[in-house]
Amino acid sequence: MSTTNPDEIAKTIRHRLIPLTLPIAIIGVLSAPVLAAVNANTGGNTIWTFIAYVFVSVGAGLFGYYVHRPTPWVLAAYSVQYIGGLFLVLGSSIPVGGDPSVVYQAIWIVIVPYAVAAVFLVMWALRRAAVAVTRARGVDTTATIESIGVDGMVNYIQHQRMTLSFTDTQGTKRYFRTGITGGFYNIGDTIPIRYDPEHPDSKRSIIVGGQPYVPEEQQP
Repeated sequence: MSTTNPDEIAKTIRHRLIPLTLPIAIIGVLSAPVLAAVNANTGGNTIWTFIAYVFVSVGAGLFGYYVHRPTPWVLAAYSVQYIGGLFLVLGSSIPVGGDPSVVYQAIWIVIVPYAVAAVFLVMWALRRAAVAVTRARGVDTTATIESIGVDGMVNYIQHQRMTLSFTDTQGTKRYFRTGITGGFYNIGDTIPIRYDPEHPDSKRSIIVGGQPYVPEEQQP
């Protein structure tokens, strides 16, 4: 039996590891072009290069997931760029003077995932900036659940999709949809929210129950 709270020890270790998540994630992202360049210029073994990429990229991703608890947008961006990295490493074995159609196809297969990942990062940055503004100058109120239904499970816990409504400072009633894990809400219940009074129509700026709201149409 320990005389120290194991939860506090885990929290301390996690807090010390958080600063490492960004540089390790960068290593995971850059491992694809680096290994692809090495493979292309040395005529190396594509299989071993592929295994090395999977080990480094997946390891970096798991480290960031368990230590930093990334938002859905960041998680989606890393996952999509990982797919692009796979194609980049596998495509590095294609000879430069090979069939042009094969080369062009390989290039597009790599570009598209990285482009999608970039879009996800932009969406994350926009939401982060909007939520920061709401935290600074937002208005606290309550939203009423207009409709609700279970649309899945998250770690064996029900995930509810709901439509919420609230009245802003100008007296306008507004609606938005979101999802909450828990499975304990009912129609008519109220949930605390915070919104930007200067942009009450901005779904991206709403904070639901203390957490940044992810608009339904922007959820990956």
